[in-house]
Amino acid sequence: MRLFLNRAADVENGVCLYSTLENGQESKTLLQAEIAQIEDVKSGKAPFEEACKRCENANNYDELDGLCTCTPACGSCAPNAKEDHDGKLSGKFFPLLVVFFAGKSN
Repeated sequence: MRLFLNRAADVENGVCLYSTLENGQESKTLLQAEIAQIEDVKSGKAPFEEACKRCENANNYDELDGLCTCTPACGSCAPNAKEDHDGKLSGKFFPLLVVFFAGKSN
């Protein structure tokens, strides 16, 4: 089951796009694409789908490591967030399923 039904719109509104673990669960690492995957990003292949528009442009890939972060300025607590990101501005990290189901009980 996917919690994000409209991921592209969520990303456009500042929601972080995280990578997925082998077991299908969301990791705490921001989703990145390698320059060799740019055609997969452009075609909307999983895991990028339509939510990683930023990485469709080769200019958004780091020259040193060849990586593009789909949501670099999303307010993430992820360990691979940009160095200049101020985590104190992000608030506390909460798994979205916990927040979602907590709201359902009210």
